[in-house]
Amino acid sequence: MKLEFLLAAVTAQLVVSMKINKLLESMTIADQETIECTPPDGIPHLVPLLNTIARRYLKDHVTVILYDDYFHYHPRLKTMLDHILLNYAYPLRHGRLNTTMAKPKVPPGILEARGNEQMAFIVFTKDTEVGAESIREYTGRNTMTLLIAPTSVYMVKQFLKTNLAADITNLLVLVDPMIRVKLTHEAAQVLKQCDILLFSHEFGLDSLGSSEPVIITAWRRTQFTQQVQLFPSKFKQGLGGIHLTVSASEIAPFVFRKHGQDSGAGYSFTKWDGIEVRLLNLVCQMLNFSVEYKEPEMNMESVHQLLDNFNLLTRSTWLPKQ
Repeated sequence: MKLEFLLAAVTAQLVVSMKINKLLESMTIADQETIECTPPDGIPHLVPLLNTIARRYLKDHVTVILYDDYFHYHPRLKTMLDHILLNYAYPLRHGRLNTTMAKPKVPPGILEARGNEQMAFIVFTKDTEVGAESIREYTGRNTMTLLIAPTSVYMVKQFLKTNLAADITNLLVLVDPMIRVKLTHEAAQVLKQCDILLFSHEFGLDSLGSSEPVIITAWRRTQFTQQVQLFPSKFKQGLGGIHLTVSASEIAPFVFRKHGQDSGAGYSFTKWDGIEVRLLNLVCQMLNFSVEYKEPEMNMESVHQLLDNFNLLTRSTWLPKQ
């Protein structure tokens, strides 16, 4: 009995020792991988990338950098964050996100535009959705937003398909291998490429108004792999032929119905007319979408869905310049 117990103890000790050695080996590989993605001066490639974006697109904006506890307390990520705050090309505001509540909280006063200021947000969070939610209500058509999170390409693509991402028109999501290195042998081998990938989304790709993720370009060491517009104009083809249902009630002369018009096929149909109807029809032609008018229904779920669609369109589109 004692011999069996002794053998079990020795076996357990060997297993633990092997696991520790494997962990130390993987940590060495991961650290080596991180060093390979770091320039000789020790400043992460993300710093010159953000400065390049700032000089090209954000020089007329007030930049606000936000970060959560994950970046603030992680030793390596905190060092990277300090580099960014110290070496950013322009004056900025910065603060820490409180993500312990249902809705992330930001330090008061740093997100609001003062006077005619145009805002730009750079958000470092463990979760892209939390970062987007923290600044969503402060974004507009001229707001530039960059999200940086230690997440995978797959998760970024899934996020860019959501309504939350669609609420932010000028959005870039950066995938940096430097902040994604994990303490596993497999991850360290996979993350041999040090390119920082830049993702965004396209709107109105089908009649349902869907948005799809697209990779814009990548940052390799000191330059972009492809020189492109990072914040291209969205809705180049209007709303892509999206079909909307509009609930209409008769309030002449703004909205009223004309009855009994012959369709030519043996039945009649109702035509909606009025000042607001004609204005909306003009907007349809300008922004490439169609509408169908119907009597309002007492269905709160439909009302909420309609309001969500309307808010999405009004936040994400604007009339083209003449």
